[in-house]
Amino acid sequence: MGETFLFISLGAIALAAAYCIGRVDGYWKRAEEERRDQAQKGQA
Repeated sequence: MGETFLFISLGAIALAAAYCIGRVDGYWKRAEEERRDQAQKGQA
């Protein structure tokens, strides 16, 4: 019983971590694209 609960808990933590990392990664990519767009507009 205890082992099953521990396994489920670890799985939930891993999913939450992967979700958070994905969100942060997407945020950085979006910010990078915006910076690149602004740089291109500045050069034009």
